[in-house]
Amino acid sequence: MRDYMYLNNELMQKKDGFYQLEKDKLAVQAFEDEVKDKLMTFESPLARLHYLIHENYYENIFALYKEEDVLALQQLIDDYEFKFQSFMAISKFYQSYALKSNDGRYYLERYEDRILSVALSLGSGSIEQATELAIAMIEQRYQPATP
Repeated sequence: MRDYMYLNNELMQKKDGFYQLEKDKLAVQAFEDEVKDKLMTFESPLARLHYLIHENYYENIFALYKEEDVLALQQLIDDYEFKFQSFMAISKFYQSYALKSNDGRYYLERYEDRILSVALSLGSGSIEQATELAIAMIEQRYQPATP
C-alpha cells in the first residue's frame, strides 16, 4: 500500500480521543510526491501545449488565442500557487480528471493546467472571458460540471 493510503487511513484513528488531522496534510504531500514522479515534464509551458495539441490531447487553442495571451494566463494561474487542502481533493483530481498519457503511465497536466485548458475552451476565443473564468476556478468560486 502506498504511503498516502496509510496516512489517509490513520486520519480517522483516534489518538488521545482526537482525529489525527495532520495525517491528511501528510497524505496530500505524499500524493504530491507521487504526482511529481509521474508528471511528464517539458522545457516550457508553450512546449507542453504544442505537444498536447500535436498528439491530439488538446484542441488547437492557438487557432483562437495568441501564444503570448495563453502564456500570460498560464502565469497568472501559476502565480496563485494553488495547494490542495485535502487528500480527498488531490486524489480525486488526479485519479479522475487529470489528463494522463494514453498508456496511463504519466500525468500530462497539473490542476493549474486543467484550469487553463477549461478556461480557454469556455472562453471561446475571448481571452478576457477565459481570464475571468480561470480566476474564478483557481479561487475555487466556480467549478464547471466536469473539471
